[in-house]
Amino acid sequence: LTFGYHPTTFLTAWLLVFAAPALLAGALTTAVAEGFGGRFEFHRSAFLAFGVLALLLPIALVWRIALTYAPAQTPGVPLLAAFLVGPMLWFRHLSLYGVSRPSHLRSLPASLLQPALYAIALPLVLPVRLGPTVALLLCGAIGFGCAAALIRAADRPLRREFQASGVNLIRPLLDHVSHRDDGATRRLETFFARFAQPVNLRLSLLAFFRDGRAHATVALPTVHPGPFAALGASDLPRKLAEELGAAAGTVLTPHTPCDHDL
Repeated sequence: LTFGYHPTTFLTAWLLVFAAPALLAGALTTAVAEGFGGRFEFHRSAFLAFGVLALLLPIALVWRIALTYAPAQTPGVPLLAAFLVGPMLWFRHLSLYGVSRPSHLRSLPASLLQPALYAIALPLVLPVRLGPTVALLLCGAIGFGCAAALIRAADRPLRREFQASGVNLIRPLLDHVSHRDDGATRRLETFFARFAQPVNLRLSLLAFFRDGRAHATVALPTVHPGPFAALGASDLPRKLAEELGAAAGTVLTPHTPCDHDL
């Protein structure tokens, strides 16, 4: 498990090459993202940095098993160290592109932060050689290319059907759900309003009377309330209460066993 090194040497190398870059990246990613016009909260930055470590661990373990049982066919530790830059950059760029800012150019500096710190720390534990250095750069380029290709492939269906980027809606959706940001809410409403259609829905009412007046009314619609601000049935309880008026008393709209209208 220590790749043939003394445990103390291995632990020191792990702290220098993996833990320290992760801690620094967790602390600095927010500032770097904001410096290039993005927005990436500190708790997301810290989670991303340690998520990268969690991603690399099983890769390193599989490599170690291969080294044990097929050492002649498995590249050594220097090439493993070079290879890990690829999935590191791939995972970070996927996360930052969608959440911080949907721009490859402006998201790339923050994406490169942890891989760059990792690469800077590598000479502290491994000798600098041309082959592994070229492999490191190549793996980083492949990781970035794979991230860009996956983003394009994931975004293509929505662009084809609705001429809009689904990735561009990730940040507004997070802001709408987490912060009730008015600007983010308007962006979501604008997107859905482009293809929304009016529809007549069945609505059942169950009223409870007291002294000849409705004390409460249970409204049973054929759609769920939610999930986008005031669009469609998203704020259905408010809409029904306003339409029924004071004569209906307190209007209760339960989450009935049906589907959303969006």
